[in-house]
Amino acid sequence: MERHLTSQAIQQNFLGGTAKWQQSAKNDCTSGQDDKHGDNKVSKRIKFVYQDNEAIAHLWIGHNLSGEGQREARNPRRNFYFEDETIYSYGAHFPIASFVRNGKKQAIQFTTRTYSSTTSGHVYRVKGAVKGNKIPVFYLQNPRDCGGLSGIEDYLSRIRFAIAKQIKSRATQRIEASREAALSLKAECQKYCRFWKLKVPKFPAIPALPKDFAQRQTRERERDAAHTEIRRIAYEAHKKQWAIDNADRLAKYRADVEEWNANLETHIADWLAGGELNQPNCGYSFVGEHVK
Repeated sequence: MERHLTSQAIQQNFLGGTAKWQQSAKNDCTSGQDDKHGDNKVSKRIKFVYQDNEAIAHLWIGHNLSGEGQREARNPRRNFYFEDETIYSYGAHFPIASFVRNGKKQAIQFTTRTYSSTTSGHVYRVKGAVKGNKIPVFYLQNPRDCGGLSGIEDYLSRIRFAIAKQIKSRATQRIEASREAALSLKAECQKYCRFWKLKVPKFPAIPALPKDFAQRQTRERERDAAHTEIRRIAYEAHKKQWAIDNADRLAKYRADVEEWNANLETHIADWLAGGELNQPNCGYSFVGEHVK
């Protein structure tokens, strides 16, 4: 049953605690949750270790949305766990995401730091648990940032980096992707400022697309299509030449296959008696395409 927990189901189990939790919120955006547990008497033993990382992520969401339920959980390897508002990968040195509050408003802040393949899987589970919950999400270097100016500078730094990539790029696909990234970061920073009631900074100018952008896109598509056709023609020519050069080899292979299929039971019986199972093998990737 634990494998099918969802954040909505967990939240419904703890209805009634949200108002009490919000009233007890302190000035610190990620602390002050001890008060809400004073009257929460647990009549049975709480499970803290879960095999399923997805269940841990949903428990984290449910606990923070409702203000009730267990305050921590982990997997058997202890490399994925949460404590109150923050969920971690491998240890306190790598917070994946954290619930933050500003008065009665709440949001989730994800880290933008790079990570290993295992941590990438942990991040994927957390993002999957967050999906579908109508709560603002921000992406910062430090997910525990509480509305400081460092968060704004983080956004401005990434916007400047995206603009630099847009200016340096020559391929239209990269130009467009970099510009969209800069615009998206600008919009997210504006939402971040509204959430924390901060003054919106002056953003660097995001260059418009070149006037000949559409024509360049067309030329690049035509060039890519031409290269694809050249590769297809070369492949077909190589395959045809291989068939000519290996005609005798193909004929022998077809004969071996026919013999194998005709005497399959005998070959298997010999193999069971201790003999070798020598199946027909042409030893070249093209043979499968020629022998059909």
